[in-house]
Amino acid sequence: MLNKTLFLFLYSFSALAQNNSPLVTVPVKINGNERGQVKVINAEGPENEVGAEGEKLAEIFRFEVEDKIVAKMESIYRNSGFIRIRELKSLGLPTTFSPSTLALEITVDAKKRKQQELDFYVNLPPQDYISPGWLSGYTNLYASRLFSTPHLFEKKDSQNSDPTVGRVEHIMNFGSLVLDASGDYTEFADYPWMRGNFRFIKDHESAAVRWIAGDFEFPLDMFQNSISLGGLLVVREFSIDPFLAQFPQSETEFYLGTPSKVDVFVNGRFMQTLYLPAGRHSLRNLPIQQGANDIKLVITDQVGKVRTLTFPFITDFELLDRGLNRFAYAYGRKKSQVGGTFDYGENAGSFYHQYGLTKNITVGVSGQGDDRQKVYGSRIYYGSRFGLIGINWAQSNSELNGTANAYSIRYRTLSDYRSVLRLQGIQINENYAALGVIAPSNPYDRLFVGSWTKYITDNVAVSIGGGYDFHRNNLGDRKSYFSNLSLRISRNTEGSIQYSEFRDPLNENGDRRLFVSLQIMDSNFENSFFASQDTQYQNTNLKIVHNPSRSVGRVFGDIDYLEGQSLKTYTAGLGYIGYRGIVEAEQRKLIDKEEVLPEKNQTRLTLSTAFAYTTKGAGLTRPIADSFALIRPNGALKGQYLEVNPTNKNPRAIADFWGPAIIPDLQSYYTDTLYVQTPDPKASSLLSQNTFVIRPTYKSGVGIALQGKLAVMLSGKLTSKDSTKNSLALVTGVIVPVGKTEIQKPFEFFTNKEGEFYLESIPPGEYDLKVDEQKQKYRFHVPEKMGPHDLGTIKF
Repeated sequence: MLNKTLFLFLYSFSALAQNNSPLVTVPVKINGNERGQVKVINAEGPENEVGAEGEKLAEIFRFEVEDKIVAKMESIYRNSGFIRIRELKSLGLPTTFSPSTLALEITVDAKKRKQQELDFYVNLPPQDYISPGWLSGYTNLYASRLFSTPHLFEKKDSQNSDPTVGRVEHIMNFGSLVLDASGDYTEFADYPWMRGNFRFIKDHESAAVRWIAGDFEFPLDMFQNSISLGGLLVVREFSIDPFLAQFPQSETEFYLGTPSKVDVFVNGRFMQTLYLPAGRHSLRNLPIQQGANDIKLVITDQVGKVRTLTFPFITDFELLDRGLNRFAYAYGRKKSQVGGTFDYGENAGSFYHQYGLTKNITVGVSGQGDDRQKVYGSRIYYGSRFGLIGINWAQSNSELNGTANAYSIRYRTLSDYRSVLRLQGIQINENYAALGVIAPSNPYDRLFVGSWTKYITDNVAVSIGGGYDFHRNNLGDRKSYFSNLSLRISRNTEGSIQYSEFRDPLNENGDRRLFVSLQIMDSNFENSFFASQDTQYQNTNLKIVHNPSRSVGRVFGDIDYLEGQSLKTYTAGLGYIGYRGIVEAEQRKLIDKEEVLPEKNQTRLTLSTAFAYTTKGAGLTRPIADSFALIRPNGALKGQYLEVNPTNKNPRAIADFWGPAIIPDLQSYYTDTLYVQTPDPKASSLLSQNTFVIRPTYKSGVGIALQGKLAVMLSGKLTSKDSTKNSLALVTGVIVPVGKTEIQKPFEFFTNKEGEFYLESIPPGEYDLKVDEQKQKYRFHVPEKMGPHDLGTIKF
């Protein structure tokens, strides 16, 4: 590299000496727009022999022309370090140089311009946020008991109450390695305590891959059977990266001969207006819906000529974007419960792997097996404007049942989401056995099912469908039919009528069912009435529900009446969702219509809470499903009442006598903005920062310690020494700390019409007050206190 640089320097020096031409820095204009500067030699010589420094010019053109033109430029200047105007012209780039204007002007034809990519995907992850600390976790606690009401306050025993049941879920996140363990308790049981799953979980964020070591249920693909394993699982988990495009994303390429205005429409809906230069362009990641999409571009050129381009595009949840992988691989030992513990038996493994071959084709393979049985399969899904077609195949092999196959073909229309047709056919060999099935029972060898859903209007939908199963030995085919009518009578009222029929000659049974339901809600969707009639079970159900929309600090309840063939049940429930837990009580009355059994009155009490901790603190909260945030007031704020994200006097979390504020319903890998406030004006001045952006990882806790420091609410009034002016109204200025301080930047302020200004959270210390366009400054001292501090009248 050093030899090459020395060679270029000597060559350039030789050329300069030979031509006696100095290096001159000139602007580079492409199609009249300045794009940078380069040095040129032989500026006073013939135009075609003027040379520009090649590396710099190629760097400018890298964003303007096709890559193959840049590659040719690099091959030209590789030896001399310069590229001359005649060589640029030979590449199809008309170039001129004027010694009078000292500008290198180059014309790039639209066909040679580099394709410009315009990405509509705007959900980019933020750069600045607070992540979980090195240690966090929580323990969820659930307990419930059903009493015979007359014995509610008596000593409990197995005669007058059902057993107390409970559940414990514990999560510990240590440096993003998650320990996930659970256990169940049932009073009076032979084995009161039963452990649940115990596993370690580690997410690989950049690859959106989750590793699990311990107990798990294997995720399934077509023809696979669910198995419980103790071992190792590696699975592609797209929720780890919410910004990863999982399904096929739109990509539309077009060419503009002149600079033009482009109006973008998706499915008839206007999206955006773009003003683009001439050349090739690509629109990516337009907001499209599942199914068929119509992308329309209305192009208006410089002279007003209008042309329209249309591009159809298909996407579906069964399809993966081109080049994307979805997979799960597991190996371990089969897990089964034996008495009060778990037994890990024979070795077993399972996998599936799917790949987006194109934006319209997704292929995959799968397999499961243990010491006695193997099952393999493959799939291919193809999407077009005519619909989605999926073909699945599986083969089972065991010493007991031999080799057998199963096939499936699925079809779903995609062209109109308001009218969807679904069809599926399955062919199963008699001895086909999913993993774990020792003696397969496949009396039906061909199974067909189909349905059609049509939205007649926005408020009326009709569905019809059925199934037909052919018996292998012609002993009677199984049939089923159904129809459904859904009505939205008004914004708050909806109902449905469902009819289904099932006939099974082989087992000599059949059934007809009519189910009618009606739901009415109030204008705030907080109170609702539900009624239904079911002829299959001869049930009549009436229900009134009160469920406020706010997530915490609310009372909820319901009243329910259920009448069946032989039993009437009256139920009333009441509960409260608080910041530290959830309490529920339910009263139930059961009446035997035939008066054979005595009347029963039962009371159920349920309590659930959680203990959460981070390196910043610990406290009680309601149960946590995924991740949480903990905000603890420290320092001068210790003991203060704080509210987090208050909405309509209903904070999302509070810090009070019971502990720090904890938000238990965060979703991992998504950012959330927390706003902290206190109703105490003096304490408010201690909040040097009250807005925080957080991003929890999987089952983690983000801890925030509010280090309250003494600060004042500063006020004052600026007046002018000029007697003709009463005050300095509507001016701006800054307050600058003096000497060594932790404050990183000055405080900006502005005055109102009376020359008054107000600033919150000014820490103790020395400051200079400066007014814009004024040389004078005013020094003042803020004492160590909190609350208001008035500087009085200051003259400038």
